[in-house]
Amino acid sequence: MCRCQASIRQLCKNYSSPTSFWACWICCRAGDGQLFDHGRGVYPYITATIIIQLLTPIIPALENLQKEGEQGRNKLNQYSWYLTVPLAALQAYGQAVIMTQMSGGTPILSQFGFRNAPLTTFAILASMTGGTLLAVWLGELISEQGIGNGTSIIILGGIVTRLPQNILNLIVGQQWLILILFVLITVLTVLASSSSRKAS
Repeated sequence: MCRCQASIRQLCKNYSSPTSFWACWICCRAGDGQLFDHGRGVYPYITATIIIQLLTPIIPALENLQKEGEQGRNKLNQYSWYLTVPLAALQAYGQAVIMTQMSGGTPILSQFGFRNAPLTTFAILASMTGGTLLAVWLGELISEQGIGNGTSIIILGGIVTRLPQNILNLIVGQQWLILILFVLITVLTVLASSSSRKAS
């Protein structure tokens, strides 16, 4: 257990005000390089985008928007934003429920549920949902600056931050086969990507 997880347990065990909850929620998980405040990251937005794309051929109004060019695509993106909010809230609720049941019988969140602690529960869901929207907004800013696909860059950043620790765990656990497969797949992916760019 990392130091920050111990701090989270200590902070969340007996907090009685939203202020102490916020102090707990923005704590960084040093072992994972993640912020709780980002909730589920950009994944609810990706799910919402996929749902809109699947519904577009089925719903004539959405199909007409897709044919309207840039303005129609902007409208579809706006619908994806609207759908992201309930999806993020739903996933935040599920993640919070898991946090009340994990850690070998010692829950990280000791007070959760609209019946038992409505204010605390609302603060948790609002924080995680807001964190997801913040991550999506940052991704759009990255895309607007022409750096690349902002959503993909944010996901890549999360993967890269965990990569050294994961590799170290494989080395310590002497899982050489998995490590070799990982390196091989990475090299083949880079080579395939480079050849496709040269061909184009």
